[in-house]
This record gives sequence, C-alpha cells and structure tokens, in this order.
Amino acid sequence: MPQWWNNKSSAATATPVAVTAGGPVNGISAKLADAGSISGTVTDASSNAPLNGICVFVYPNGSSSSLPGFKTNSSGVYTASQLAPGSYKVEFSDCAGGGHAGQFWNNKPSLSTATLVTVTAGATASGINAKLVAGGNISGTVSSSSGPLAGICVFPFQTGQTSSLAGTTTDSQGKYTLTGLAGGVTYQIQFQDCATGTYAGQWYNNQPSQATANSVSAGTAGVNATMVQAGAFSGLVTNSANAGLAGICVWAFPDPSTSATGVKTDSTGHYTFGGLKPGNYRVEFQDCAGGGHTTQWWNSQPDFNSASLITVTAGQTAPNINARLT
Repeated sequence: MPQWWNNKSSAATATPVAVTAGGPVNGISAKLADAGSISGTVTDASSNAPLNGICVFVYPNGSSSSLPGFKTNSSGVYTASQLAPGSYKVEFSDCAGGGHAGQFWNNKPSLSTATLVTVTAGATASGINAKLVAGGNISGTVSSSSGPLAGICVFPFQTGQTSSLAGTTTDSQGKYTLTGLAGGVTYQIQFQDCATGTYAGQWYNNQPSQATANSVSAGTAGVNATMVQAGAFSGLVTNSANAGLAGICVWAFPDPSTSATGVKTDSTGHYTFGGLKPGNYRVEFQDCAGGGHTTQWWNSQPDFNSASLITVTAGQTAPNINARLT
C-alpha cells in the first residue's frame, strides 16, 4: 500500500528530505506493507434495487476526517481499497442526488455511533452493506430586516449530535432545502453567514446554541430564520507581568445562557470575537494552553454568577475586554 517517507501515512506527516546541488540523497527507502480493503453492496431499503453512484467514505478509527471516497457501481457494489491494516468506520451518502438518507455502518446515524470494521493486510472485509431509505426534506427561508439573504449556510444536526450532516446554502430568494434526511429522528438546524460574516449565526428557532435549539422532523417546511447584523468584542489577555498570553480560550455566554462559543488569543495575546448576535454576554478567560493560569471572568471576577455583563451592538466592536491572568 502507498506510504510517504519515513513510513508516514500522509504528506502532512511525511519526513522532509533535504536535497543539495551536485549529489544524490541516499537511503530514502521504503518497505511497503500489504494493504487491505472493505467491500459491500448498497441497495434501496424498500425495493432492494442496487443504488449506483452512492459515495462511500472510510474514516480511520478516532479520526473525524475521511480518506478519499469511493462510489458504488451500477450493481450497487463498492470496494474501498489500499487501506492500512486497522479499524475503520464507513459512511454511505447519496451524492448521486437520489434523496436517500445517509447512514454509517451498521445502520448507524452518526460517526460517533458507527460500528467499527477491521481491515487485515492482504484481505478484504466483505459484506459491509447498507440499505438506504428514501429521505425527507426540511426547508425554509432565511432573511434579514432588509429582505431575503442568499448564501447563508444551513446545517442539520441530528438532535444531540455534535457533527453536522451535509448542509446547503440559501438561493437568491433566501430559500433552502435539506434533502435525504432520515425519518424517525429529529434535527436541530444551524444558520451561519459563511459568506461574509455580516450576520450573527443562530439555531432554529432563533436560539443562540444547539443546547437550546428547537428540534424538527424530516418533512417539515417553514423552518425559517431572521438573521440580525453581527457585533463583536475584542481585548488583550496578559499575565501578571503584562506579557501577552497566546492560546487563551475566550468564551462568550449570551445572557442568561450557560452555553458558550469560543475563540483563542493570538501570539501577542490579542483576540477579536465576532459574529455575535447583539445583546449582553458574560466572558470567561481560560488557560486552555496549559500554562497553569487561573480562570477568571470579566471584569476580574471569579465565576459565572459574579461576572460583569458586556453589551454587543450590531455592526460595532466593543473594545478593551481585557484580562490579566495570574
């Protein structure tokens, strides 16, 4: 099976080779291991007819990034080849546009619940099949006070899951349709201005986080969102000697919620927290870089209940939300 020098699995992890003028670089050798594979058949759950063009994605155990994908042929058969020995999770997605709901093997709804497949060198793990059910749709319109919004990203999450299913974007009329969603489960819908960042993100139904988002079922229309112009705040995080601290997590809690989103300080200790819905926030500063500094809340407060509120205004950045960590 393919590898990168020095026995590395990808270009990102490969050991560089220094080449100088006038002479060869010796000893750049490799011992290639026998690869394994995964195979199976994908059919329609109702008719048992084979499904052509279904995308099959293979995830090494513990990774949220898949290897390059494979597709089923006209008989619904696929073979995911050139796999290093180990354990994998397998996703089936109807990228052919047939409207079937995606799933993971073995009929699981998400990467976190998927059953592992063991791949052995020189062998094929066969019978990794899937029966895909015809999916339902969720649709709606995204707008602002000025009218429809085009190019807004819409992501469906199975309720309680932290990984999104395949999303879509709104058209020129602000309309969107999420297709191929399985029945029997509910979804939480996230709206993000992934084009310009002008508008604050939200969850259905006008909720600040997934923890408070309303759930809807496949087949639901009118899952709309009215987005407002975003605001921001910024500041500097230092230590007791006034030196900037890099990698400090800055968490914003919309009042009165206990759920937050976060950013990190840059190499100089500065940060800007944008894309926020106008309103009041509590801000927590946490040394998630492992430097041992004590967590504090703005303005030099010890906990959530005592934290001072900051106000975020549409189209503006509230400055000097600073912290000195000890």
